[in-house]
Amino acid sequence: MKPIVFRILACIAFIACIVVMTLFIIFSVVKPKLPEFRVDSASLTVLNLNNTEPYLTATWNVTLVITNPNHNLAIAYDAVSASVMYGNDAVLARTLLQPFLQKSRSDTALQIHCAVVNEFLHAGLAAGLASDRANGSVQFGLAFWALISYRAGIFQSSDYRLKANCNALRFAFSPQDGTGALLNSFLC
Repeated sequence: MKPIVFRILACIAFIACIVVMTLFIIFSVVKPKLPEFRVDSASLTVLNLNNTEPYLTATWNVTLVITNPNHNLAIAYDAVSASVMYGNDAVLARTLLQPFLQKSRSDTALQIHCAVVNEFLHAGLAAGLASDRANGSVQFGLAFWALISYRAGIFQSSDYRLKANCNALRFAFSPQDGTGALLNSFLC
């Protein structure tokens, strides 16, 4: 009886070793690469600061293009969110985005809409924002967060936390209506 149990355990161990080695070889050869991020366009349709109290109303519309550089790996994005920031990473607006699957060697354009209405700002932050706007341009940042996993056929990696920062998005403002437009596209 002992030789049969030993043979069964040996077979199970052998099969487990083959599966582990196969997965190791696949992910060693494939070498997953991180996605690349680019802001193609952005607009700021409203930027109102209350002069008597530091309250902000603003709406940002950003087109973020994500490139999957992997030849044989799709990337699944889950728990996706984006934030607009100002100054020393002060979050002005945050939005949740729908999870998605990106095929290998493809670009995905995400339309990100962030808005705040009468959001209270620290006095120093509001003064800096008002001063930059009065000078004709304001620099914002965009942060993108997601849990990603790589997929190839039936194989799927574990989840990784991903954060991409686009910290130098400079918007020029029209003095007539307070709208802003991104001055140039930006690689993150």
